[in-house]
Amino acid sequence: MCSDSNCYVPFFNIYWSVYGILGLFLQLTLIYLIFQKLPVFLNNLRYFLINSAFSQLTLVILAFTSQYRFLTNSTSMAILSPGPCRFFGPDVCFANYIIYMAVAQGSGMAILVTMVFRFIHLTNNQISRKQSIVLIIVSYIFPVYNMIIPFTAPRDFTTVQNLTAIEHSTYNLSLYYPFPGFSDIGNFQFVSTTINVTLGAYGIPIACIILTNKGLRQVRKNQFMSDSTKEIAIKFIYGLFVQSILPVVSYIPMVTSYLYSQYTGEEVLISEHLTLGTNSLPGLLDPFISFYFVMPFRQTILNFLFPIRQRSSIIVVNSSNSHPI
Repeated sequence: MCSDSNCYVPFFNIYWSVYGILGLFLQLTLIYLIFQKLPVFLNNLRYFLINSAFSQLTLVILAFTSQYRFLTNSTSMAILSPGPCRFFGPDVCFANYIIYMAVAQGSGMAILVTMVFRFIHLTNNQISRKQSIVLIIVSYIFPVYNMIIPFTAPRDFTTVQNLTAIEHSTYNLSLYYPFPGFSDIGNFQFVSTTINVTLGAYGIPIACIILTNKGLRQVRKNQFMSDSTKEIAIKFIYGLFVQSILPVVSYIPMVTSYLYSQYTGEEVLISEHLTLGTNSLPGLLDPFISFYFVMPFRQTILNFLFPIRQRSSIIVVNSSNSHPI
């Protein structure tokens, strides 16, 4: 276990460089597939996938530019940001953090409304373009709240810095000065935003579990779907479900470390870095889920990675059709 407050910094410097490059590549690849490889008859679904992909792309960019770790004091919270945002001053890093938290919730809501769209489509057989856009707009009510309200709170970065230096006297904070933070974690703005984020973190997966069960029942009892169509629909629903529970799984290391620190009084240095490290994982992992569960995307990637194998399969199929047994 490290005793130096900055002993994990070199590792996470490498991690965030890899995260930024790989995350951008995966998200841009996903956006390309959505625009170029999604069938025309799935145009309404395209709006939801684009909404989710651009949310995740923004999430990756904000996580990379901040790379924050936070320290909680008795009455304040310091946001230590060694990422590129520090070159523009603490105000930019503070804004980066607030927008990141809002976008993180928006990404979860994007998955939820995609699940809602899929459920409505299965039950009503149709959802208009206008209804799709309204559904997406409504999903941003809580994230927009989280993006605006924290900026209305009193801001005193000097107080945050002084209190952090006193309550974490063994920490080497020289890498982060001047750093931003919340000078009063007991005010309405901070508390209401925290409650909002917590409800979203646990409420979104619960809602998705309910919609997953209902959606699967609708697909399996639908007599007008072919078996192949049912298989595609079921895979897509499972993909959305995996995406929806990923944020909760990402929070487990952070929450466990926090509880351990609270009950033992010992600092867990790695948890300060893992807060963002685990929270931002959906931006890196979600594209892989879409690549696998969305059939047109999976087929495109397989054709690209194994072109010879795909051509061989086509030849075998054509040969079999020419000479039926």
